[in-house]
Amino acid sequence: MVCCAELLAGEKGASMNFKDFLKTTREAKGKSLYWIHQQTEIDLTMLRRYEHGLSQPTIPKAEAICRALGATFTIGGEKDGA
Repeated sequence: MVCCAELLAGEKGASMNFKDFLKTTREAKGKSLYWIHQQTEIDLTMLRRYEHGLSQPTIPKAEAICRALGATFTIGGEKDGA
């Protein structure tokens, strides 16, 4: 699964936005927001806000969430760490 910057921007053509990615992927993996909080040290309240679409994470926070969920974070077609 790929988590890319287009999800954050909500760009047209993206298959889903970040809030949908977060909820769908988290639930599919059987993980809680608290588990993501433990893995990323991102405030639990902020994770809830991201999942409900009330806030958008910064690029570093989105990258941390993607890593915790086992997704690849990409910006402009380049994979992180490449």
